[in-house]
Amino acid sequence: MPKSNIGSREAMVYKLNETTRDRLRMEGWCNVCKENQISFGDTLVIEVVKHSVSQLHVYKGGAALDAETES
Repeated sequence: MPKSNIGSREAMVYKLNETTRDRLRMEGWCNVCKENQISFGDTLVIEVVKHSVSQLHVYKGGAALDAETES
């Protein structure tokens, strides 16, 4: 399961599950959003670095907050 870690914050785990209609179900994603103050209108880019490792980029009002994620 990927973990989200921004700065010195404790890593957060979220899980991606593929559903029957080629959709993703994201368990634990609400906690990632709350911890990183992600809200409607923010732009998120999830960059896949390698298997189970990703980089989360959060764009708010012209500023970017980067989060490294890994499992």
